[in-house]
Amino acid sequence: MHIISEEESPRPITNCCHAWPWNTRAIRSYYETATYPEKEWVEERIGQFPVQGEFLNISSADGLIEFMNDVQVPVLIQAANSQLIQSSKSSGTLEIVTDCIANFSRNYYPEQESAYLSLFDTASRSSLTDGDEFFGASLMKVVVSLSEQNLGQELLQKSETTLEWTERLLEEKQGGKEVQIRCLFAVNNMINETDWTLRREKSKDVIYVILELINFSQEK
Repeated sequence: MHIISEEESPRPITNCCHAWPWNTRAIRSYYETATYPEKEWVEERIGQFPVQGEFLNISSADGLIEFMNDVQVPVLIQAANSQLIQSSKSSGTLEIVTDCIANFSRNYYPEQESAYLSLFDTASRSSLTDGDEFFGASLMKVVVSLSEQNLGQELLQKSETTLEWTERLLEEKQGGKEVQIRCLFAVNNMINETDWTLRREKSKDVIYVILELINFSQEK
């Protein structure tokens, strides 16, 4: 799809991550809800212009999606790790890269485990403070996406530091309302759908009261 112009595209160009033609951020979610004629058009174009090599085969839409997950996710995480190692505070580049990772994390699968664990480990060892926007505004989006999937929940349980700082963000009320909602959403998913329990004694009373209020309002 990168070879076509904006005028040839059958869908609006939103430039949600980078300027055209590198607007692949929403391709998978869009393709899964596309109509048959749209999917047929995509298949035809990729079939006419396949990208094939010793370690690469993009001759169908499925091949494109596999490439995005197999290649782009590790590359994005490597870029984020590099930014985390070199920075004492978050930057626009780090935010954009992590936002892209968050979008891909909606379709997490076990083969990506080592890449995600490396991101969580690098984040835990970075010089960024808990109050930095990276944790609440960027990385929490990844955590929330993973907490909505069974495989993602298993991954999060392998990174205790990640769930610990999620609790700490709540306990210390950092990041504002949106960040607090993301933290609560992830914690609620983990508590209700796995055997994970809150680790930090100081945060238990605060978080359980909030979760009880949320559950009560949902029941009503």
